[in-house]
Amino acid sequence: MKQFLFILAVLVFISGCGPGDFETLSKKADENLGVGNIESALKIYERIVSEHSEDPKSAAVCIQIAKIKNNDAMALNLYERVMQKYPMTPSGRIAFEQHARIMESRGDFDAAAGNMISLMKYFPEKKDIYAVLLAGFYIAAKKYPEARMEIAPMFKKKGLSEDILEAAAFTYAESYFIEGKISEAKVWLQTFIREFPKSKLAAEARLHLATTLEEMGKLGAAKRVILSADEYPNQGVLDARISSIDDRGARPVKSKIEEPKTEKGADFNGSR
Repeated sequence: MKQFLFILAVLVFISGCGPGDFETLSKKADENLGVGNIESALKIYERIVSEHSEDPKSAAVCIQIAKIKNNDAMALNLYERVMQKYPMTPSGRIAFEQHARIMESRGDFDAAAGNMISLMKYFPEKKDIYAVLLAGFYIAAKKYPEARMEIAPMFKKKGLSEDILEAAAFTYAESYFIEGKISEAKVWLQTFIREFPKSKLAAEARLHLATTLEEMGKLGAAKRVILSADEYPNQGVLDARISSIDDRGARPVKSKIEEPKTEKGADFNGSR
């Protein structure tokens, strides 16, 4: 009996000197963080990652460390570790998203787009959201046709949420506008304004539509569109645009008139 107790005591001693229990360490780290003892919390989190690197729960700890350090270079390593080992976990989703954010800030839009493709693969239930974000990164990378290829199928998809459809429609129109395809941009911006008149993006769409009309020499129509964008948050911008159009020779407009009717062929309604 004494021999058993001795062995048990030795085992307890050895276990106390070895790796800490994940849950115990995690709780201790969270407590330190909760009272503002960030350095102590960070050391414990780093110990967890070192001692429990094969535990899937360590992925969330990596995300926490990246958040605390708030250093892009260090964060990238931690995010990439989670992306490689635990891509299909909630922490993996966060890692892909945050990694994309850093890549975007560095101007590496192709890498950010790659992250969105991975997210579409691993989280198909959110595929539509990531498809819109992917299109945005393609536009930033000047890959305009690729952006539209991601979005176009969404217009035929039944049951798509109104918010996602709205974001997709605006992104689609913007792809033409930013590319400099004025005629196409005009059609799709008009369509967006018609389909989503109460959208928070409608005022921005009107300003861009006015730009297309102005470049096409339709100064009066451009001015009418700007006057209809009274929900735009910066009145100074609207006044400057109207003044610029007047300087180019547009006739005075006495009242707000709806922008020209949308040409046929542009339609976002397939998903409704």
